[in-house]
Amino acid sequence: MIAQFYAIVYFGHDPENGNERTIYWMTEGHHYQCSYTSFCRYLRLDDQDVNRPKLHYDLPLSADQVRFMYPRDRIGNAGKVTGLYTYYSILNRLFRKTLTPRDGNPSDISAHAKNLMSMMQPDPRGGDFSVGDFIWEEIKHISETPLKTCGYAPYIMRVILKVTRRNFGMDVKHEPLRIKHPKHVRVPSEGRYDEVQEEDQEDQGPLPDEDADAQQHAQDVPQQEEPAGGFVPHEGRDVSPPHRSSSSFRRMFRTFVGMIKNQRDILVNLERERKNTKKLRDNQKRMYTAMQLQPPLSPISPELEAAEIPSLDQMIESFQGMDFVQYDHLGEQMFFGQESQPGGSSSAQ
Repeated sequence: MIAQFYAIVYFGHDPENGNERTIYWMTEGHHYQCSYTSFCRYLRLDDQDVNRPKLHYDLPLSADQVRFMYPRDRIGNAGKVTGLYTYYSILNRLFRKTLTPRDGNPSDISAHAKNLMSMMQPDPRGGDFSVGDFIWEEIKHISETPLKTCGYAPYIMRVILKVTRRNFGMDVKHEPLRIKHPKHVRVPSEGRYDEVQEEDQEDQGPLPDEDADAQQHAQDVPQQEEPAGGFVPHEGRDVSPPHRSSSSFRRMFRTFVGMIKNQRDILVNLERERKNTKKLRDNQKRMYTAMQLQPPLSPISPELEAAEIPSLDQMIESFQGMDFVQYDHLGEQMFFGQESQPGGSSSAQ
């Protein structure tokens, strides 16, 4: 029934009802329609929902515009579901089963889902938005895109039941969604997102409440003060020079891995799109032939051979042995530029 709805639904305006947005469809041979106001009422949205900002009035946010959802060492994954702060990761999993249902590519955050996540920021940069308009526009987009799955089935079924005032047999029972609590939680810094502050917190290592025993032990052991002139080793203390944090190397490596993962995701999406396009084209030819339309189309081509997409490890290994010396100065500027400045953490005073 949901597939039939998507096959024949039409989004227009009702001139007899103040030219209000209206959807038209057929169920079991009968014509039905539902205005936008009734649509919101059937979904039990409040009366003010129609006056709230419409997210689809704006273009989908780019990857650079959603960097606030990722720690500094995961910015290379911007636009992906991996590497998100725990807060946004849980929101994304909730939305994929409610406001932005998707059965396709699970590695990317869908187009306007980025705008939705942006409005859910816990600080004043978030804001209200129209839930009814968001669902309405997403259903419209799916109806105009044949390769999309028939999403929002529970919402559409509720509208059909309300408008037709009939009961239909249900094939699926929707159980409550329970998101598992992750083992490792990462949250943004207090207040406004600050990449420099995030980097400083990462360089500092474990927080006090994460290693209270070690902190107490350190307080019990008397230590001498460092001389103002620089590092001078003393007996009973660590004789190694001041530690230069390896977090810069970790960030560089993770950024590099994130770039490779993005490249592999592109290859996977292209292969999936190629298969879907052929499937759609073959179905059109079969329907054309069954209806004996003229002129005849070309015969259906043989099945496509599956493209060999290397694994992530293989793609990383393919870069081994390459000469990156010529890029050393760029790496130093990107990751060690601040440390080389006067007053840096590793500069001798």
